[in-house]
Amino acid sequence: MNREATSPISIKGIRDGLLVTLDPRQDYEVLYSQLTEEIRHRGEFLRNSRIAIDVGGRIVHTHQISDIQELFANSGIVLWAVLS
Repeated sequence: MNREATSPISIKGIRDGLLVTLDPRQDYEVLYSQLTEEIRHRGEFLRNSRIAIDVGGRIVHTHQISDIQELFANSGIVLWAVLS
């Protein structure tokens, strides 16, 4: 089964690092949980990566961005952009 097809997040390589796209139909808690799982699963691959997150049209609160930034920092990942 293709994990990307069923996952509420997708991770793709781009020129400046990686792009994480969040499914706008999912709740933040579901997305955060899935992002945490992806980082745990792909830890070594993602370590030292620069990641941009595409939140689409969803409203993202400051504390949510801070949560993601802390999750990344604890995993050796740099959040370098939030796209909407």
